[in-house]
Amino acid sequence: MSKMWGLKRIEAAVERLWPSTSCGSSTSRLFVDATGWLPAIKEIDLPLAVKPFEPVMEGSPQGFGFAQVGGENFKGVVNSNLYRLWEKGGSVAAFLNAVEAELHPALIDDMNSASKAITQSSIRQDSFIGANFWLSLYGDPDEQAEARRRLSVLTDLQQASYMAVYRRNATFRKLGIPVEVGF
Repeated sequence: MSKMWGLKRIEAAVERLWPSTSCGSSTSRLFVDATGWLPAIKEIDLPLAVKPFEPVMEGSPQGFGFAQVGGENFKGVVNSNLYRLWEKGGSVAAFLNAVEAELHPALIDDMNSASKAITQSSIRQDSFIGANFWLSLYGDPDEQAEARRRLSVLTDLQQASYMAVYRRNATFRKLGIPVEVGF
């Protein structure tokens, strides 16, 4: 590759090829061969070392579920460093060294985001509960029984959501994680 581009170092080649990886299969193939990274286009025949990491493209989202724990921040840290496993000279140790410092803060951010989403979901249920409470008392007599049933279900669901938030917040406090959202 260095003869083709007149470059002496692989880093310079990567820098040179990075912007052009989606310009065509021949350029993308050179980039994949030099770096071991997944290509930007799917028509590239992958090297054997990279082939097991090829994304499934039959109607599924690109990529694979390597990071099942955590949310988008956690998965972002893991997925943005996966190439360290298969690049030339890559290893599990290189991957772990790259992600170790970022995983815990990313997981905490994801946990706080999930807690906030549950809290917001519980808060949004208030209007439905209030409306069904009013209908169960003052609504059309033919609809009052159904409104009471809905009120019972919605109240039970909201209480379960509240319990989940309280439990999550207690776990955060026990672990020394600042709680961003609470009741």
